[in-house]
Amino acid sequence: MRLQQLPNQAKKRSERYRYLPIQILLWISVIFSASYFIYIFTIYDHSEDVAKSDEDTVKYFAFFLKVFMWLAYNIFLHNGLSIYVCLFVHFCLLVTEKLQMINRSLDAKLKRRIYSLEDLRKQRRIFCTLQQITSEANEIFADIVFLWIGRIVARSAGGAYHFSTSPWTGEGIIVQILLILDTVYDISSLVILCFYAGRMVKSKSEILEPLTGLCGLSNVQLENCTDDIHFFLSIMGYSSMAMTVWNVSPLNMNLAATVLGGIGSNAVIIYQLSST
Repeated sequence: MRLQQLPNQAKKRSERYRYLPIQILLWISVIFSASYFIYIFTIYDHSEDVAKSDEDTVKYFAFFLKVFMWLAYNIFLHNGLSIYVCLFVHFCLLVTEKLQMINRSLDAKLKRRIYSLEDLRKQRRIFCTLQQITSEANEIFADIVFLWIGRIVARSAGGAYHFSTSPWTGEGIIVQILLILDTVYDISSLVILCFYAGRMVKSKSEILEPLTGLCGLSNVQLENCTDDIHFFLSIMGYSSMAMTVWNVSPLNMNLAATVLGGIGSNAVIIYQLSST
């Protein structure tokens, strides 16, 4: 009995460390975000006080932190994060393309009003494989997407605060333009993520129409394939085929509209509080 449990325990242990590099990268992102906010609220807002300080340790620490944040900001945000977004979107496009191929294949069978049982089972196996791949990818991206959205909300709130407090004259105009571009980049990334993730669910739903239409037809061998079609439909009903935010909320345009509405409301509140 003990020997039979060993493979299962080894499998659980391997699954536990399966995504360890991804988790390490995730915590590096958290540390970077925390250090970025520390820099914003300590060094950046009090840069004049730091420059006037007589202690060399404070000056060296401020200089080192500025250089570190500049390197980390450019490497992680403008290079690394854009690669993550492109990788996520590319995965969504590949899955959507395969789902559309299944839809076109079933639709062609429906138009010919004849099909093969083996072809139907082949499409079902492809769909099950896509569902398994999507579930594994969601385990990787669920936490990362949550941090992405949290970072976008936090940066948008910080941008709204600087919009209302920073001057629009001299060098302040350049800073304001950079903040606007950063905000546009963050919002565009959010919309792109939600749009392509939502297309996966939409493509899965489009398979239902030709699949249900096949119920009244007979296959090449003149056998009734209703049981196989119902089995395929039950698999599709059980499958979500969706990327989620921390395994709580599906990633789609409804979520994007909710987040953007929250960002707009927070921006208005921050502007009103900073104006008083």
